[in-house]
Amino acid sequence: MSETKYLYMAQCVDSLRTLVKEKIRLLKKNKYLANADWIFIEKNFRIENPHTINMINNDNRDINLNDHNIQCSHCHRPISIEFNQIQYDDLFEETRIRIINIQKTSFWRQYRDYEISTQAVRILSSLCDFVIDRKVNPGGWVPSAAVRSVAKREYPRFLKRFTSYVIEQTRDKPIIF
Repeated sequence: MSETKYLYMAQCVDSLRTLVKEKIRLLKKNKYLANADWIFIEKNFRIENPHTINMINNDNRDINLNDHNIQCSHCHRPISIEFNQIQYDDLFEETRIRIINIQKTSFWRQYRDYEISTQAVRILSSLCDFVIDRKVNPGGWVPSAAVRSVAKREYPRFLKRFTSYVIEQTRDKPIIF
């Protein structure tokens, strides 16, 4: 397993452990589960991390990209890892995809909380899929052709809605010059 994948797996296990702890904490508050044996449940749902990372600064969770200390799962000795350019590129690509997926999840949460419309979440989600599937320009921007095609479809609808909104808001108000 590459060092990048090893670090990624360690972070995934940590996230899973945090998620389980949070779910148990929420279930403890459930009145129907008040008599459950929570000590037994916590003991049996303990997740051991075979991909333990020894960070340089555990308090801030800072990662020095030149030097990673990882604990061996067999002998528990710290192993220092230095990344080469290919590993940096691999780490960058995985990080880019994870950030885009997090952004996409954020759009769906906003939709669930009625902050954005169905059409907006579809457009934003499809743009996220477009960016994930293709290599982005070195500057990190979506190609103008993709934005142009979405704008051609959506601009008339936006203009119509925005115009009706402005008319509705200014209907009974005088025009000030």
